[in-house]
Amino acid sequence: LEALDRQTGLEGTVVTVASLSDFGTTPAEFETFATGLFNAWGVGHPARNDGFLVLLAVHDHLCRIELGKGFGTRFNARMQAIVDQTMVPSFRSGDVARGITEGTIAIIESLTKPESWFARYPWHLCAGAAIVLCLVAGISCLRSGRTGWGYAFFSAAAILLWFLLRSLGKAQSNSGNRKGFGGGRSSGRGGASGNW
Repeated sequence: LEALDRQTGLEGTVVTVASLSDFGTTPAEFETFATGLFNAWGVGHPARNDGFLVLLAVHDHLCRIELGKGFGTRFNARMQAIVDQTMVPSFRSGDVARGITEGTIAIIESLTKPESWFARYPWHLCAGAAIVLCLVAGISCLRSGRTGWGYAFFSAAAILLWFLLRSLGKAQSNSGNRKGFGGGRSSGRGGASGNW
């Protein structure tokens, strides 16, 4: 994690606790506890609001990847896959160290890998394609009247566009150690949780 910070400027920390009850909280408040810890320690670069925290409550069988607000929610699916496919299976088999190590490595690879424009804006691309299809189909309808393939394509494209825009709206509405960390960073809705 120290090498990651030096080489990329990305700060990360891994925290293990025996039980949440040691801190006066409950498993139901696990995500809130993780967010509070992230914010209190100020994980991440202050201008970018990035950084990540891996939190493990061993006796409660809970784990959480908390991401800085700068990442938004676009990495949530990737983080959930890391929790479900890399961390939790190792924890279930009793190999906590392996789950933490491999999970942290997977997080680093996911967050530092260059992200393509297509991967970052999939809904926008789909909506753009549907708009183009609507325009082409609409022109075809104007030329041939309300009959023929143009009208059928226009209807299908309009339905697809409505579905994509509705889905996009729903998606947007849902959407080391502590030494050296400063204040002022904040976690948003980014991250993923799991249990075993």
